[in-house]
Amino acid sequence: MPSGHYEFEVTAGNEAGVWNQTGFNLSFDVRPFVWQTWWFRALLVMTFTTAVIAMVRYVSFRRLRARMRLLEQQAVLDKERARIAKDLHDDLGASMTQMTLMLELALQQRLKTSASSCEPACSSPSAIRRRTQKSCSPPTRFWNSSETEHGSPR
Repeated sequence: MPSGHYEFEVTAGNEAGVWNQTGFNLSFDVRPFVWQTWWFRALLVMTFTTAVIAMVRYVSFRRLRARMRLLEQQAVLDKERARIAKDLHDDLGASMTQMTLMLELALQQRLKTSASSCEPACSSPSAIRRRTQKSCSPPTRFWNSSETEHGSPR
């Protein structure tokens, strides 16, 4: 029987066929089952909404954690690259300083003596370049003989 308010009216008769004129009136209410109430349905909607929100939040936090791990790995990689670049820059700077000092030394020796009496290692800038390349190996990949013209970069 569906939930709602009902009235039951009864008129009865006896064995002689006499009927009761006033009858009997009974009113009663049928309460709905729990799952048919408005508050149960509202609770069900709220539970479903909360579950969806929790799932979305879980997935988004998982993606955020994955993104954070990726960014941390990228930061470590960038830090390592910066360290390597700094080391290369320092090595290159040291090699350039050494070449400058050797060229100044060669020029001073050339000024002091004539060109014919200078030792073979300082007789020309190309000899100084070869000597420098032997003494410091990392920058040699940056110094190419095709880039030089009379011992200096183009």
